Amino acid sequence: MERHKLDLATEYCNGILRNYPMWPSTFGPCRDMCGNSGRGSGLCADCSEKELAKVVGYSLANEYHLSIQNTTRLWREIYDKLDE
Repeated sequence: MERHKLDLATEYCNGILRNYPMWPSTFGPCRDMCGNSGRGSGLCADCSEKELAKVVGYSLANEYHLSIQNTTRLWREIYDKLDE
């Protein structure tokens, strides 16, 4: 595997993950000025997904993005349940 592609895929996967924090965080305009918000005014999750898709294809990038959304939702539900 080409190292450059691995580095890019890792960067964009982390970019998606970064946009679904468990705790309060600051968001501002996406670095790519797409109209969405990104954590810390970095790339938003959608732009990170688009960039990841250039490396691994749309289907896999979208599946990863959806899995992060779902995992974060589940963690929040677990946390809320434990806080009852």
